[in-house]
Amino acid sequence: MTTDPQAQLLRPEQPAGLRWILVAVALLLLGGFGVQFLDGYVARNYTIYEMSGELQRLINGSEVFALGIGVIVILIGIAVIAPYSRRYLPRVAACAILAGCAANLLKLCFCRIRPMAMHHDIQSTIGKWQVGWSYVTNPEYIQQNSYDFQAFPSAHSATAFGFALGLSWLFPKGRWYFFALAILAASQRVLSLAHWTSDVFFGAAVGLLVSGIITSTRFSNYCWNILENSGARESTAPAKESTCDPTDRANKENLTTSDSESDKLVA
Repeated sequence: MTTDPQAQLLRPEQPAGLRWILVAVALLLLGGFGVQFLDGYVARNYTIYEMSGELQRLINGSEVFALGIGVIVILIGIAVIAPYSRRYLPRVAACAILAGCAANLLKLCFCRIRPMAMHHDIQSTIGKWQVGWSYVTNPEYIQQNSYDFQAFPSAHSATAFGFALGLSWLFPKGRWYFFALAILAASQRVLSLAHWTSDVFFGAAVGLLVSGIITSTRFSNYCWNILENSGARESTAPAKESTCDPTDRANKENLTTSDSESDKLVA
């Protein structure tokens, strides 16, 4: 029995346990609380506008990995160059999209101003705890400037890390590359002053949690396996003509010709 070398690049039969994903989520949550002392310092001293041209373009370009349209474009590319993985791509897409949706829902429950909206007041936030949570208390102003008060958590980071975990589930050998792209995308949100550093930590935790539930829980695997196995049965339908060896066909034609010639000689 021969195995397809391309299929060996796909996910292992036993996906990674949810335990290690929960450990990573817990560490990110602890890190999110811990780095809040550094939120103001990072926002004040490290911005993308002070970087060199090539590095700036690299970090700005990495945002594609955290955008919904970017996820779609990447998945289309995978479907084209790796058709054997197409039946698993809906689950990978769900990892990214649902992670971003979960983070956006959390934004409705919390009110934190973005660093770019604080302008020159960032200097006063250096070394302070929980920056931006109680900066403005006027409900009318917050309603008129809702985008400026949706810093927590970072939906881009949730999408990027959810997508990275989904791709790592499908292509385990590329996990380090996928998470490197996710870290770059999360860094872009901090360096562009769209989020505080702690927002990115919490967003990444949301992304890993949602994606981990999709890829590593029994109920989710049971539901997704029904869809994925149905697609596998459709793609493995036998083709009678294609399985026939061309040399066998040639031998049969030669035998038929020789039989007809011998019949003529006997007649």
